[in-house]
Amino acid sequence: IEGYTMFPQHDVLSERERAIIEMVSKGLSDGEISDLLHIKAGTVKNNIHRLFTKWQIHNRTQLAIVAYQLGLVDLLTIN
Repeated sequence: IEGYTMFPQHDVLSERERAIIEMVSKGLSDGEISDLLHIKAGTVKNNIHRLFTKWQIHNRTQLAIVAYQLGLVDLLTIN
């Protein structure tokens, strides 16, 4: 992300955060993620917003970009 200089500590992410990051990067909706993780859509939304705050970003596209830049997702495995 242009102008993004403070990379987050990705080693402090929970397993659930990592799973949500991967699914957001694949373009899944909150509902689809909640179904796959067997949690409520509101919980997914809360987790995503905590990631926005943690990484000082504002949307799902930025989340996917930062995740890629940190090596948390691989473009070759995103379908």
